[in-house]
Amino acid sequence: MKSIKIDNWSFFKDTVITKKKLGLQYTENNLNYFIFAGEAGIFFWEITLEKTSEDALDFETNYKTDANSPLEFRSEEGLIKFASAKFVDTLSFFPTGAADQLELSTATLGFIKYHFETLYTLAGVHAFWENASFGDFISLSVGVYTTPNDENSFIEIAQFADQYKILGTHSIQFDVPTVKTVPPTVNLGFGDLDVYIRVVVGHTTNTTAKYIVNLIGWK
Repeated sequence: MKSIKIDNWSFFKDTVITKKKLGLQYTENNLNYFIFAGEAGIFFWEITLEKTSEDALDFETNYKTDANSPLEFRSEEGLIKFASAKFVDTLSFFPTGAADQLELSTATLGFIKYHFETLYTLAGVHAFWENASFGDFISLSVGVYTTPNDENSFIEIAQFADQYKILGTHSIQFDVPTVKTVPPTVNLGFGDLDVYIRVVVGHTTNTTAKYIVNLIGWK
């Protein structure tokens, strides 16, 4: 997915929020807010605000509370309608389960997984990362666990990215070539097993990082 980086907060507000009425997503570190919004599943608007700036104060006062909310675009009859990307769920993940930034040591992996209780039509996955180091990577797939909570028992059904190299703060979208309907459970000869979206984050150096995974599709 393409990104359009803006360096003027007033222009960003007028274009992205006021005129286009796009939903904001953001991550942050001690110094900055990294704010972005998807449009039509084609590209993302992005801007970085220093936390000591008046623009950051404006964001905190008027927009931060509503940012990172789940985005859903359906008609009253439940049918898909044209919108700024067809996000159903925006999920902020932390492999440790803690409500803070992920901290991993050298040569460790973070496993992120999410299970939908209902049928889910998947069009792709958008990943945003912050503070990734050289050699870090991210893998995205759909599959099941033959033994709950045992990462070694994972059986992959579909893959979007295999150790895709990441660095710094950026984002990318992995599209499903043909939109797929993902069932909540599947039987592979082990009985009915839950189907998970699985993200593997690999760190080669000491770092503090944060990830936001947007699942693109609809229920």
